[in-house]
Amino acid sequence: MARAFEREVVIGRPVAEVWSTLVDWSTAPRWMSGIERIAANGPVAPGTQLTFSARGRVRPAEILEAGDGRLVVR
Repeated sequence: MARAFEREVVIGRPVAEVWSTLVDWSTAPRWMSGIERIAANGPVAPGTQLTFSARGRVRPAEILEAGDGRLVVR
């Protein structure tokens, strides 16, 4: 599956603060370039479906792994 986007940044903030911002889907458009909206059909947990709206397109994703300050989405 092709990647829609990828970005790596070092953030000089506590891990807990960064994590809480990352998984607050409503804040994604503020810090994730091109994202208009992210919606989740459940909690931050494996199996939760995400819907990304970006550049006028809607893309599905699924959380494969979550916990201890890490998140893997496919």
